[in-house]
Parts: sequence; C-alpha cells; structure tokens
Amino acid sequence: MYLTKCLNEQNWDLMRVHGTFTTVFKMCKDIATIPAVRDAVVNIFGQFMDIRLDNSDNRLIQALTERWWPTTHTFLFPCAEIEVTPLNFTMLTLLSIGRYPTHVPYDDTWSILSNARQLLPNIDSSHIKSGNVSITHLRSYLTVATDREDDITIAHAFILFMMGHLWSQTANDTVSLRYLVAVNYLDSAVQYDWGYAILAPLYHGLDTAVTTGGAITEFVQLLPYWFYEYCGVGHPIVKEEDLQLWRGYNVRVVPLPPGGGTRTRQRGSGPQTRGGGTSRSGRDTKDNSE
Repeated sequence: MYLTKCLNEQNWDLMRVHGTFTTVFKMCKDIATIPAVRDAVVNIFGQFMDIRLDNSDNRLIQALTERWWPTTHTFLFPCAEIEVTPLNFTMLTLLSIGRYPTHVPYDDTWSILSNARQLLPNIDSSHIKSGNVSITHLRSYLTVATDREDDITIAHAFILFMMGHLWSQTANDTVSLRYLVAVNYLDSAVQYDWGYAILAPLYHGLDTAVTTGGAITEFVQLLPYWFYEYCGVGHPIVKEEDLQLWRGYNVRVVPLPPGGGTRTRQRGSGPQTRGGGTSRSGRDTKDNSE
C-alpha cells in the first residue's frame, strides 16, 4: 500500500506533529470538579469533551499530510481521493457545523494589556508576544487548589487554552489574545459555530505544513480516527461512556418492548447535553493601552 511506503520515508525532520490535544482533555478532567467551569464548558461544547483521544499516531499523521493536496483540500491516493467532510467532522467530534450562524469572533482590542487583564488578571507584558499569550501562562490559571483564581476566570482561561490547541496552535505555543472576545460573554459563546472554527484551521494547518514543510499543527490528532472510519486501520474514536461500557463498568441490560432485542445502558446520568449556562455578565473593552 502506498501509505505504508510513506511511513518509511525519511524527510519528516521538519514536518513534525506539534502538540497534542490529549493535554486539553486531561486538563478538562482535572478542572471539571469545579461546577462553574464544568457547566460553562458543557454548555458551550456539549458532548465534545466526552470524546477520548489516545496518544496520536504521529507517523500516520505525517504520512497522511504528505498526501494532502492544498488546492482541493483532499488526501490523494493512487486509488482514491478522500476528504474530511463537515459530516465526518461532526460524527467524530459531536460538534455541529453550520447549525449556528455566528462565527467565532476576533477583536484586536483584546490584545491591549489592560483589556486582557479583565479576563486574565495576572497577565503582564512578559506573557505577550505580538498580540499572543503563552499557553504556559494560561495553564497557570487552571488549578483546583483552595486558593485558586475566580472560577469563571478559570473557565475563560481554559476555553482560550483549548483554542490554542484546537485551531490557533503555533510552534511557539501561543494563542491570540484577540479570541478573548469569544469568551467574554459565556452565554453568547453557545451560539458560535465552533465546529467550523476548528475544521477550517485544520485545513489551513495541513496546507501550511505541505507548502512550507514546517510543523503540522491544529487539530490533526483527529486524522487517525477519521482514517480508521474509511480504511479500518487503527481504532475508532470513543466517548467516555463507551470506555466504561467496554471495560464492563456500570453496565446493565435493559429489555426492549416486545419484538425488540436487548440494549445496554450506562448507570447514572446520561450523556451531558447543551443547556443551562453559567456565566458572568461580560466585560466591555476600551481602546486604551498600558
């Protein structure tokens, strides 16, 4: 198979896979014990945070990237041309595309230090470079210690931290402060088209990696699971409840009505869905400097 041949090639020193979204899921699990943070994330992203990604098969990601064609946004193989469609993305991530008409906003005024401090109170000029904040600084807010930051501040920082791994990932581990406008009003954030905001940069990241030979960034950890659905190589993406079912925990058999078979159901609460937001009223920005 041609893909197997690609896996053995030696020209990937520069075209490396940068970062992993596993960090985001782990961090989310850690701070989900804070009700205000959990409610805000579930209200905005629904079941997306229930999916679990193992450590990425970086060699497969690199091999797929070499088959990426920027002009068509498809993977070209000798026998087929395959794309990651919006429906593919939604089925894998549980994030809809096009359901909500509002794109995730972007506002230059939030790159001003005094404005950024409204949502990230500990930020200073050493944490900012060219309007971007370091991922390391955002991580400093994500703690469940008794002396932690205000809970909604943690929610703001986590969602921006998540953006940095999903679609604004760069080789220097920063994310644009201009996206703070998207988390200023958490209730409004429910109406943004998050699926499109993640899928489009995935295309762009693959385009950039192919044309420049640089790092492979954005949400490329999705690609091995997408490839499994088409070719049966690897293993499928799963949600947290699926993992519990597979491991035999909290499973009972529920009889169906006459004429049906049986089905399994997880004990306890069902999958979390959108609903009921927890947020603080948004803060306005001023075009000032500090």
